[in-house]
Amino acid sequence: MSRFSIVLILCVLIIVPTAQAQFSFLPKPLPEASVFLITEIGYVYRVSQSIDEDNNFFSESRHHYISEIGFMKNLNPHYAVGGNFYFENEGRSASRAGFKVRLRKWLDRYSLDLSTGLLFWDSRYNAYSGLNLPPIPVETCR
Repeated sequence: MSRFSIVLILCVLIIVPTAQAQFSFLPKPLPEASVFLITEIGYVYRVSQSIDEDNNFFSESRHHYISEIGFMKNLNPHYAVGGNFYFENEGRSASRAGFKVRLRKWLDRYSLDLSTGLLFWDSRYNAYSGLNLPPIPVETCR
């Protein structure tokens, strides 16, 4: 069994039993929701080509499609933790997938997410495992 399968099974076993209590499709702090769904879909247009140390382009496509799906559990009215599956496609040049761990700080009408994760698969390499440090998104929650 792969590392990804083990991590996914552990996340499901931890989060799903509590999800029946107060599950929400919209992100809400306690006491409105105990567990909520995370879904993100994005498109990125790269303005310049990526060049490696030998001046070779290592990304043929300027179009990147990103999707994420997962769950978060509210620990208290101020913080939530969770995880999600991450997939990115660069057109014909490359695809990659991984798992992210997330921490959310509930603010007055907004939330601040901090996430980091492991890249489990990259189509450009036979085996790949690396650290993925994305920018911190600020999300509006109503």
